[in-house]
Amino acid sequence: MGSSSSFVVGLLKALNEFDNIKSNKLSLAKESIDLEQKGLKETVGSQDQVACSYGGFNFIKFRQDSTFKVFSLDKYQLFKNKLNKNLVLLFTGKQRTAEKITRRFIKKINSAKKKEIKDILSLVKVAKDLIIKSDHYAFGQLLDEGGK
Repeated sequence: MGSSSSFVVGLLKALNEFDNIKSNKLSLAKESIDLEQKGLKETVGSQDQVACSYGGFNFIKFRQDSTFKVFSLDKYQLFKNKLNKNLVLLFTGKQRTAEKITRRFIKKINSAKKKEIKDILSLVKVAKDLIIKSDHYAFGQLLDEGGK
């Protein structure tokens, strides 16, 4: 999950360190997005690069002008602890690349899909509120609903 972005962020950070260039989280995120989307011409989003650059537990707000704002949710330790105790990561045997999925998704976007996207995005605020309330049970139900 996010392996190519993790690699790109790590590589850029290492190259910057090698050249004694100070990079902050914002510049590292922007550079990695630019490299993957423009330099490599990959059809990918921006969330993985931002998540890798900033690290931690965050709420990321993306704007239509391609800018973003990162809000740390690290202070909600009780929720993180509950979530970690109740998550299971499984290998399904299926491998996929983000670019192939994104290209297929872009081709399928129509007015019905746009409504689905808006519905999913409306769940983000609900998820953030559940994190703040430390309601991991309702959060799990929300993840289940979003996956349908």
